[in-house]
Amino acid sequence: MEISSRMARWGAYIVAFYLLIALVTPIFVAIGILPQANEGLGNPIYDPPSFAHWCGTDRLGRDVCVRTLEGSGVALQVVFLAVTLAVLIGVPIGIISGYIGGSLDRFLVLIMDTLYTIPVLLLSVVLAFLLGRGIPNAAVALCVVYIPQYFRVVRNQTAQVKAELFVEAARSLGAGPLWIMRKYLLGNVITSIPVLLTLNAADAVLVLGGLGFLGLGLKESVPEWGSDLNMALSAVPTGIWWTAVYPGLAMFLLVLGLSFLGEGLEELMSNSKLISNK
Repeated sequence: MEISSRMARWGAYIVAFYLLIALVTPIFVAIGILPQANEGLGNPIYDPPSFAHWCGTDRLGRDVCVRTLEGSGVALQVVFLAVTLAVLIGVPIGIISGYIGGSLDRFLVLIMDTLYTIPVLLLSVVLAFLLGRGIPNAAVALCVVYIPQYFRVVRNQTAQVKAELFVEAARSLGAGPLWIMRKYLLGNVITSIPVLLTLNAADAVLVLGGLGFLGLGLKESVPEWGSDLNMALSAVPTGIWWTAVYPGLAMFLLVLGLSFLGEGLEELMSNSKLISNK
């Protein structure tokens, strides 16, 4: 119990730190404390870390520190949009499929299982290629990947809860399907959604980085860790390490924080269920 709560606490601290960076960085850039992320004409290229540029500059003279900081906000925007859309689509479809059953359930299960069997990065690459580059398009590409996971979890729990006596009693009293799904099923089947959401968010950060590394993520004018790592790849063998280390470290810490938060929440929920059963 102590380990799980500590993991959740540290995960929350890391995610809150990234949220603070995402909020503060645009303000500092707007008032001139930090330079623009794409501003580099007056800077030397591949300048090592110094007091002028704490994380050095890249091959275009752009400040690596500013691009890494602004990339935090971009990553959080895409991930938030992706998982929010996945929840808003996957949860209602899962409840409807689990409650209605029959041919509709079999059809939806077939579609979702087909999507679920496709590797996450492969499906994201195909969707990103079809939709084009940009924050909304990247969010949609990631959203489609995670919808089947919410559908499967919610659908299975709905199929179990709908057989409970309180649902049967509501149905016998004349309650309609929409009322039962909203009043009695929704609150009972979304208890595991926060855990799945944080774990999906951690995975989405990596997938977004992979799309950016392949040149299918965001536009070139938008600071993004994956595209910066792609640009840094050719310079690493020459000893220019800072263009790859800082974006990679920022991505690693955000994934670590989200993973800690998700694993800690999962352990806490499991322990609370054990205690309630006793």
